[in-house]
Amino acid sequence: MLNAVILYSVGSPQNLTTACLKDFLNRFLSDKLVVKMPRFLWQPILHSLILPTRPERLKERYGAIFDHEINPYLALCERLATALQANLNKPSTNSGSADQYVVKMSYAYCAPYLEPTLYELAAQGCQRITVIALFPQYSDTTSKRPRLILERFAQERPDLECHMVSSYASNPIYLDALSDLTRSFLYGTGAQMSEAEPQPTNQSPASTSASAPPVASAVAAPERTHLLLTFHSLPKSYIRLGDPYLSEVAATVQGLKTRLNLSEASFSLAYNGRFGPMAWLKPDLEDEVTRLLEQGVQHLMVVAPGFAVDCLETLYDINLKLKERFIHQGGERFTYIPCLNDSQLHVNVLTELCLKAPKLPAH
Repeated sequence: MLNAVILYSVGSPQNLTTACLKDFLNRFLSDKLVVKMPRFLWQPILHSLILPTRPERLKERYGAIFDHEINPYLALCERLATALQANLNKPSTNSGSADQYVVKMSYAYCAPYLEPTLYELAAQGCQRITVIALFPQYSDTTSKRPRLILERFAQERPDLECHMVSSYASNPIYLDALSDLTRSFLYGTGAQMSEAEPQPTNQSPASTSASAPPVASAVAAPERTHLLLTFHSLPKSYIRLGDPYLSEVAATVQGLKTRLNLSEASFSLAYNGRFGPMAWLKPDLEDEVTRLLEQGVQHLMVVAPGFAVDCLETLYDINLKLKERFIHQGGERFTYIPCLNDSQLHVNVLTELCLKAPKLPAH
């Protein structure tokens, strides 16, 4: 049987032209699940105040992370899909069955989009289609739309078997992989990347969990070293409307805390990516960094468990600008722990998610 796996993510501008940046931003900020303000109020603001100016400001930020005119986020996603396809087709993975897998990327706000990708794969003879939303912590703003698209497709094609992974915030395999990656930096085996420029082609270091002592002592000694977990923020009003994102974040944080044996004083949580005048989840990332500096933290280690692949917010906002801010304000050392990216750790996680993905209920 021919199986299709679609890795779904936000997407990113494919080049640095103003037209491309404007189109991506327009698609993103026109999504009703992302911006829940009434359309008659929001669209004039978007088209008169944001789209005429913000693409030019984004050009500088994206330009700082593009590698020879290639968006590292998109390149990482494609390499991840290629690696996952190879792993799924190994005899050791599929137990020697005749099943074959094809893996594709699709994005919310740039091509290739999910809906046409579904129909293309069906036309190629795929009988089982699995969509994995590359957002470990579920939010209506990110993971609801691909599910709606897949459900609509499944109704039109009842002859196909459709599966969906909408969340894996508390999945043990994901938490184990994330802990192994983080632990490797806490104990220095990832140090070859920690002081370098952003690493869009990261291959995660091997796990050191077998012989490592409790991480609480490693992070807390010296006490001026601190592990900061950061997730993308969300307006508080979305949580009040029922978005489960906050509980999803809590599940991941608790899983990491347990696996890394973190003491309460050795780590903290903050949110990044605030946009606009609304009240967002607290504490804000920059405010938390200021607080930690005031408490005497000199070595800040930052990990972003909400991102599956390094993107603008991690490569630029965290590993460039936040690092610059921390050092400028008196910090001595800043270590950014990269995302799972196209590492074997990540491939193993996605392989397990794919093989155990729940089937969409029949309608």
